[in-house]
Amino acid sequence: MISEIKAIGFDLDNTLYKITDEINELIREYACIRASEELGLPYAVVRNQFNHFYSENQSGSRSLMH
Repeated sequence: MISEIKAIGFDLDNTLYKITDEINELIREYACIRASEELGLPYAVVRNQFNHFYSENQSGSRSLMH
């Protein structure tokens, strides 16, 4: 399913689409795949770090910046 994603848009006021756990997971998965490619790190390492920082600050953007 991840290969079907062509773009990621952010609907800050939730008027364009309903936020679901499935959509959030796909966005996080895609972001971690791209980060692992850019950083040259295994996906599992990037995802574990993302999950760790996300649990602390509940922000995907801030978690990706670590």
